[in-house]
Amino acid sequence: MLPLGDFINAFRFSVKIDNLPGVPVLKVDMPEVKVETEDVREGGFQGFVHQLPTRITYGSLKLKTAMTPETLPLMRWYQQTQDPKKWQSARRTLTLFLHAPIGAPLMMWTFNNAFPRAMTMSGFDSSSSEYVGIDYEITFTDYEGGPIGT
Repeated sequence: MLPLGDFINAFRFSVKIDNLPGVPVLKVDMPEVKVETEDVREGGFQGFVHQLPTRITYGSLKLKTAMTPETLPLMRWYQQTQDPKKWQSARRTLTLFLHAPIGAPLMMWTFNNAFPRAMTMSGFDSSSSEYVGIDYEITFTDYEGGPIGT
């Protein structure tokens, strides 16, 4: 982990949740994307099996950040998911940005109907200068993205 003083300089990612201000993120694990297929055998030619696409499935987007005032929008969003009456209204559009070292965004991905399904905090240690890390697992219906400005 990084000492808190180096934390702010380490941001190379940020996320926006709908129209809220951007939230700095330390680490991103992009979701696995799979195209499920159905095997279809031809009637007269048994030596070949066609694999026809049936649907696309997505894994979870994983974000790591720290407990700072700038990251509170993510925590508040997660807290909304604790009330079953708010599950549908907690779905948001999440946009992930990859920034150049000078701060300008280079790439972006938009995750539709995103929903934070898990949050894990690291331990609290007052004898350490390390930040309190928070891991979020985000589910969504689909996403798209790539380089900005091409």
